[in-house]
Amino acid sequence: MRSWSVAGKYQIFDSDGVITHTEIVLASTTAGYATFTERVLGDQTGKSERELVELAREALFKSEFSDRAMAESVQKIDEIEAVVKSAKKFMAEAETKMTVMAKSQTDLEERLSLAETDRNTRFKAIEDQFAILNGSVMEMITDYYSQSGEEEDVSDTESNDNVDGSDNSTTNENTETE
Repeated sequence: MRSWSVAGKYQIFDSDGVITHTEIVLASTTAGYATFTERVLGDQTGKSERELVELAREALFKSEFSDRAMAESVQKIDEIEAVVKSAKKFMAEAETKMTVMAKSQTDLEERLSLAETDRNTRFKAIEDQFAILNGSVMEMITDYYSQSGEEEDVSDTESNDNVDGSDNSTTNENTETE
């Protein structure tokens, strides 16, 4: 890359005597002899040599390479538009999938609610059947004892000391031993 030095800087005045531009002349200090002159807006004579070189190079780039820069910027805009188009397509697909997922979630919640209601109904029916069965068994037991004529007197206050289950409370000869 070439190194440049400022060979001259000249103020450009308008008809009223006001400085409108500064003309900067650059000369190459490396890679052979080359010079160029560029105009930049305003009074730039108070700036350092390095700043003047950068101002002149930037002005040269803008004036000479604007067509190329414009083409590159158009290409970048096309690339950005392609990315935006791809992103919009992805977002539309994602939104569609999210809608399908939300509907599936709602359907699942409805099915679970119906299943829970059905389960509760079945459990209630089973409980009712067990209550009926229990009542029927109790009724059968009551009928059995009332038909056999053997009604036990539960209110008997006598102490029954038999341990082996025999009717004779005084003889415990045939009892099991541990």
